[in-house]
Formats: sequence, structure tokens, C-alpha cells
Amino acid sequence: MGVKDIPPWPQYFIRKGLQAVDDKLGGDPGLYCIGNEVTMADVFLSPQLNHAKMYGVKVAQEFPRLEEINDNLLK
Repeated sequence: MGVKDIPPWPQYFIRKGLQAVDDKLGGDPGLYCIGNEVTMADVFLSPQLNHAKMYGVKVAQEFPRLEEINDNLLK
């Protein structure tokens, strides 16, 4: 199934969820979701971003802070 075959509703709910997480982070929380130590929030964030990308959500453009956190996790 390609991105063109994906119905619009998964992207809607994925964006809604990622926006809620992004809003909770506020300004500059540090390297990770909560400061400079990896927490369970980070453990759960990375798979969500991978699935969002699988469903065609442009995470880097729409949620740059979440993408930055994910990049820090992958280092």
C-alpha cells in the first residue's frame, strides 16, 4: 500500500496526537521530551513518529521539535 492508497483519517488522528505531544513539550525541553535524560515519553515517541512517516505525515516539516528529539534518540 503506497501513500496514495492511505485514507485520510489515519493522518488526521496521527497529526492530532502528535500535535498534543508537541504542545505539551512547550519551549525548549532539552535533548529529549523531558530534559536531557531519556524517559518513557521518549521510548514511546520514536515508534509513533515512525508510524506517522509510514502513513505519509511529513514529521520533519510539521513537527520539527519532535523530529529533533527523535534524531537525538537515534544518536
